[in-house]
Parts: sequence; structure tokens; C-alpha cells
Amino acid sequence: MSFSFAVLSHLGIHTFMDSIKLIPYLFLTYLILEYIEHNAQSRIRKIICRVNPYGPLYGAILTPVSGCGLAATVSNLYITKLISYGTLISVYLATADEMLPMLIVANINGGMICAILLFQMIFAIGIGLIIDQFFKTTPTFKIHTLCHHDKCLCHHHGILKSAIFHTVRIMIFILLISFILNCIFELTGEQMIADLTKHNTFWGILLSACLGLIPNCAVPVTLTRLYVESVIPLSVMMAGLFSNAGVGLLVFYKSGADIKLLFKTVLLLLICGICGGLLADIVFN
Repeated sequence: MSFSFAVLSHLGIHTFMDSIKLIPYLFLTYLILEYIEHNAQSRIRKIICRVNPYGPLYGAILTPVSGCGLAATVSNLYITKLISYGTLISVYLATADEMLPMLIVANINGGMICAILLFQMIFAIGIGLIIDQFFKTTPTFKIHTLCHHDKCLCHHHGILKSAIFHTVRIMIFILLISFILNCIFELTGEQMIADLTKHNTFWGILLSACLGLIPNCAVPVTLTRLYVESVIPLSVMMAGLFSNAGVGLLVFYKSGADIKLLFKTVLLLLICGICGGLLADIVFN
């Protein structure tokens, strides 16, 4: 397929409309982080330390209704060491972008929708709590690392201006990468995903988990559509949704995660996607 100006314009508008939904999450996150850095660290530290052990629980419960916005938020929160690694992974695992509204619009049985959401949340919470048992962390409030990485000079600009600076910087990066990924996806088409994932359940789960690692909303939306249209089984859809963190991985990388940590996180998401898909095949069959 060749790209005409009309197609590129459509993809550009689609990318912009998808990405702009992240602005409130990102801006509010940066505003809070800047506030913590400048004020009341001791009081907020006590609150976060008290809540932190339950992070995977709260994150997995809130994520399905927040799209990939919360995944972008927790990426920054982990980089600044306000939350645990288990909380980060549980939110990534629970991220499903437009799955819930798509299932509702498709008139999927209400009981089935609840079962899917419950399964996703329990799996995400379980993995997050297990990770925190092995990698116990205490909030260390390294908020200055984000400012140092972005070179925002927040002490000279104030809280509001610094929050705007961080938001604009990360949004430009997200828009650029998302547009490139949307162009690639448009070129290959969702038929390729359908052909790859619909034949054999095990290979479908494996390939779906791999495709889910693409830091974009197009893959989970396509997988959900293919499930609704009965092209792929639920287990294949869940594998891709578990491994997909929306734009969370983009924010994670751009906010200062080193390559070793990024690779470890991607590998963990892939393993969880495969295991989650296989478990869904057992639970729902």
C-alpha cells in the first residue's frame, strides 16, 4: 500500500487525537512531581510509604478504566522512585486501552466482560505482588533525576512552567513515534495480525504477546476487534493485552530508564503475556 497525502493526513490526525488524551495524565503527574520536589516532601513521603505496599492492587484496579494514561503516569513515578517495580508491572499488565468500551459496544455478555476484567486484574495484582516480594523497594524520592534527565532547570522556572516543559517534551516524542508506528501498522494492515494469530492457539498466544510489545494502541485495539469478530480466541487477545503497555514503555524510556532496565521490563512483559494467555486458555475453556 502506498501513502497518499490523504492517508498521511488521516494517520496524523488519528495519532494526534489518540495522543492528546495523555496530556491531562502527564501534566498532572509532572505538576505533582514538581510540587513534591519543592514542597512538603516529608508529609507526602509518609503517605506514599504507607500506600506503597498496596500499589499493585490499586494500580491494577484503576488501570482498566483509565486506558493507557495511567501506564504513562506510573512510568514517571517509577523513574522518580515513588512507586515499586511491582506496581509499575501490574499497571502495565492491566493496561488494555479501548478493550472495555469495545466489548460493551459489541454487546458482549456482561458476565463475560466482568470475568475478563476480573481475570486481568487478578493476574496483574498477583504478578505485581510477587515481584515486590523479590524486589522490595522503599520510596526514595529521586525526583531530581527526571529534571536532570530533561534538563528542565526547574529551580529557575517554577513548578507550573517546569510541568509544562516536561509535558511538551514527552508529547513531541510520543507523537513522533506513534505516527511512525501507525504508518507501519497501516502499511502491514490488521489482516497480517489476524493471519498470524488465528490458526494455532499456542503460536497465536506467542505471536500475540510479541506483537503486544509494540508501544502503541493499535495492536490491542486490533486484537480486541478480532476477538469480538470471533477471528481469534480470548486467550490470544489476552496475551497481547497483557504484554502491551500502550505508550507506557515510550514514556519509560524517554524519562530516563536505562537500556538494561528497559530490556528487563520488555522481557518480563513478554513472559507475562505468554503465561497470561496460556492461563486464559485454561480458565475460559
